[in-house]
Amino acid sequence: MKQVAKIISVYSSDVFGVASALFELDGMTVIHDPSGCNSTYTTHDEPRWYGSHSRIFITGLTDTDAVLGRDDKVVQAVCDTAAVQRPRFITLCGSPLPMMMGTDYAALGRLIERQSGIPTLALATDSMRDYVHGAGLAFAAVADRLVPDVSGSRGRHTPRVNVLGTTPLDFSTNGSAAAIADFLQQSGLAVQSRWSLGTSLDEIRTAAQADLNLVVSSTALPAAKVLRRRFGQPYVVGVPWGIMQPHLRAALLYAYTNRQSVIAYASARNCSVARPDVVIIGESVTASSLATAVTAATGLSVRVICPVTVPKPTSPLPPLLGPADVQARDETDLEPLLAGVRYLVADPLYAPICPADTQFVPLPHEAFSGRLYAPQIPNLVTGFDAWLQSWFN
Repeated sequence: MKQVAKIISVYSSDVFGVASALFELDGMTVIHDPSGCNSTYTTHDEPRWYGSHSRIFITGLTDTDAVLGRDDKVVQAVCDTAAVQRPRFITLCGSPLPMMMGTDYAALGRLIERQSGIPTLALATDSMRDYVHGAGLAFAAVADRLVPDVSGSRGRHTPRVNVLGTTPLDFSTNGSAAAIADFLQQSGLAVQSRWSLGTSLDEIRTAAQADLNLVVSSTALPAAKVLRRRFGQPYVVGVPWGIMQPHLRAALLYAYTNRQSVIAYASARNCSVARPDVVIIGESVTASSLATAVTAATGLSVRVICPVTVPKPTSPLPPLLGPADVQARDETDLEPLLAGVRYLVADPLYAPICPADTQFVPLPHEAFSGRLYAPQIPNLVTGFDAWLQSWFN
């Protein structure tokens, strides 16, 4: 049957994408859901929970609330909690049950903001979509509502970059986010803000002062579009892995000089064969950047299979996935695409569907397997060569 996971796992849902994107920003995330579901996020999908804290609450939706539609109860509970917690903003998002009730999140958000006096982001998640969609909604709302317009302060200086999309769901907490910032500084660029690992709301509120944005995950593409619309900032898409480092450096300087957005790996990808040597399963931007680096280092043809949401860049930019890449979500769609492949690079939970004659290269993805393999997630910004030599002949 379609959309039934019989063997492999599923990706973090949209509501977890919201909570991860906003974890460090001193807000209050309220998930409209029955009691008990909060533990799934805090114990499995969020590695920062064990060393720090974030205000993440559940409304405790009951059967009676669902039948009677007690939105007034939700509004009062959120406002009472906010009066005690004193967050800098409130985020309201949801789960399947409120979706079936037809909950009007925009209206609830307006009521909460009016009664509490605190900026409220209302995000209509339903836990039926993946983390890319949810984090995208959260980042876009922050860019639209919480970043003040101080773009006029830009002047002649070292080019400043906002790094968008560094959440543990795609990069874990293994130093990759800091290594991306180091790469930019070594390239003669200054980091204005980081969205949103190792950061703060105060830092993100300065984002309008940047000259351009670096999108390292598709979770941040909606925010990059908002920042482009509001402040005229172009964006560059790609992750500095292997050969992608000089490609990305050149793309950033081009975008800064010409004020045009760029998909940094688009011209470097070269996979038009029907049966590639390597398949990489993962999120579109990180997987495509890795595919570019692997092809450049080995000469092998690489196809990306993306099982999550793939946002569309602003026209006339090309799609995030190449012409031979595939978006496939279900086991029944994935298995035929793996036949005859020499190497499969994917989270270890994909190993059961790897063909017997294919070498499996484990690359854990926290949005897929949670904390099961977190200690094994490599920092490919600084360790790409070592990783490549350990798996590819």
